[in-house]
Amino acid sequence: MTQEINSLARTAMQRSMYSATPNSNFAADFRASFAQAKALMQDGEQEQAELALSQTLGQTQMESAERRALGVAAEFQFAALLDKAYAGNALDNPQAFLKSLSAGEMEQLRVQHGLADEIQIDGLSREGASNLLLPNGFSLDLNADGFEEVGLARTGHFPPRDAPDSFKTAWFAATEKMDEGQVMDYAFMMHTAVYGFGMGDAPAAPVNPVDQMSTYRDFVDNYLAAIKQSHGYMAPGQYERDNEFFERLAGLMHA
Repeated sequence: MTQEINSLARTAMQRSMYSATPNSNFAADFRASFAQAKALMQDGEQEQAELALSQTLGQTQMESAERRALGVAAEFQFAALLDKAYAGNALDNPQAFLKSLSAGEMEQLRVQHGLADEIQIDGLSREGASNLLLPNGFSLDLNADGFEEVGLARTGHFPPRDAPDSFKTAWFAATEKMDEGQVMDYAFMMHTAVYGFGMGDAPAAPVNPVDQMSTYRDFVDNYLAAIKQSHGYMAPGQYERDNEFFERLAGLMHA
């Protein structure tokens, strides 16, 4: 069932910062994989069942569950709830499906997505409702603003899902051994370069073509030129850090 996320994003940190769009076969593949996991569990093949469950939900979801100290039983329950959703084509009308769930099932979704507050279905956008019905690592950005609504929460990921694979490969290679905080800082800079800032209640929108390699090359080249000019005004060590990272990224993108 796993898609490009696990082949491109090589470390747990990188996977946690990236989100892929589920393809057209996602629901069918999920259901087939989960059926195998259930059959193995019923046959007492615990180890193989857990492996099949991991393949069903994807590595990012399993790593997210581990960070939240959620056990295998909770993940089987979550997978069963998603299987129920996909069996009824719930993504066609996610708000209606959510309204059919019990309080316990809604709590499962809240916990799995790490939401602080009880989910209030009324007022959810279709995007926010849909993303509650996907495992971590997959999401929909229906309004293409560079953020994903999960319930009422808004999350951002980088690289953009529509970025060229060549840029994604360069980004993951450049950030593979970096500190998470540094990666988040650079991802925010790049995200803002692509999407700009939302003004007031207006969402951010792409200010440069998301799917063009030139967008990322131009920003990196321009930033490198800018920090060379303002070197003397930067905080101690910042120039060295930024220059080293963006020079490395530029080299990988131009390779």
